[in-house]
Amino acid sequence: MDIRHLRHFLALAETLHFGRAAELLHITQPPLSISIRNLEDELGAPLFARHTRKIELTELGKALLGPARRAVQALEEVTHISQAVAMGETGTLTVSFPNGAAHRLLPRVLPRFCERYPRVEVRLQEATSAESISLLDSRTVDVGIVYHPLSSERPYVRIPSEDDDLVAVLPPGHVLARKRTLKLEDLKDHAFIAFTQTRTPTLQAVVALACQRAGFSPRVMHHAQRVETIISLVRSGAGISLVPRVCAATYAHVIALRPISNHQESLKIGLAVMIQPDAGNSIVSNFLHLLDLDTEA
Repeated sequence: MDIRHLRHFLALAETLHFGRAAELLHITQPPLSISIRNLEDELGAPLFARHTRKIELTELGKALLGPARRAVQALEEVTHISQAVAMGETGTLTVSFPNGAAHRLLPRVLPRFCERYPRVEVRLQEATSAESISLLDSRTVDVGIVYHPLSSERPYVRIPSEDDDLVAVLPPGHVLARKRTLKLEDLKDHAFIAFTQTRTPTLQAVVALACQRAGFSPRVMHHAQRVETIISLVRSGAGISLVPRVCAATYAHVIALRPISNHQESLKIGLAVMIQPDAGNSIVSNFLHLLDLDTEA
């Protein structure tokens, strides 16, 4: 049964007048008459009783009225949902992110995305860069936010989205906290808390390479994968460390934060957004587009 015939039937049932029904449907009267006749032939009985000056619904026409309305409404809903999905206006977006993204990037982008696409369910999962790559590999997430530069090449699209640098974090009473700025070499003789290589390879590699270029290897006493854990260990006096500035700033009231005056290029890091190169998800495209606009701003 052609849904078009049902639309024609409903218009005629509403107006009980071929001319007015044709106007509502933006067609001429002859095609409407043919459409109604075809539907009646398919059903094997008349839907309208035709009199000289008026028409009225038959018992079959009255019985068909409710089901026809529901069928047309269902089709319209399917069409609307299909269009919304195609435009990325409904569905689910799963994003993995490191701690650093929770401080500036996500608070900037997510409210705007949720306001513009209220029917998209956003699911967030905190993860290290290595974990995000694994989640992308398994297609568990749609978007992975990672620290860059990455320690290894991966076949994913990278969109740099936020720059940052590493700063020294010290216990408030530490001898180095007396200085307003530090040189990287100032850290070489002090107990150091490093990022775990297997879980946070990018941050660990940036720190190791920067120290190497400064002519020393840090005296690593402890390892941790999360910035919060490193901050807690620093606060307890277990050592000093280098962490992303955007993360350290949140804890400036409980630790001493000192910028590094030299080797600044070696200490630059950032956040990047990664997706599968074959991602055809319109929701992902909308997220990346909004991120691009935010970055330009």
